[in-house]
Amino acid sequence: MTTEHADAREEELQNKAKAVEERSRFIRDTFGRYVSDDVVAQLLDEPDGLRLGGEKRRVTVLMSDLRGFTALAERLDPQQVVTFLNRYLETMVPIILSY
Repeated sequence: MTTEHADAREEELQNKAKAVEERSRFIRDTFGRYVSDDVVAQLLDEPDGLRLGGEKRRVTVLMSDLRGFTALAERLDPQQVVTFLNRYLETMVPIILSY
């Protein structure tokens, strides 16, 4: 194997490692706000974790009504609505998961 070939192979491996790390970060950042750490870990551990199709499970769903949210959302920019919801979820998710 030539030095050039070895360098190209090393660069290819580094690019693949970077892609895997970016995928993992995307999954953690995206799903970590809404699901438990166990679910995020399962997504990262299973190669087909993001494949469409799903699986049948028994789950609990909590619906939450934020008083005045519709009127507030109508007055805010979309980015402000997302920020508001993210702050709400940052507070509520640990509480919900503890129960």
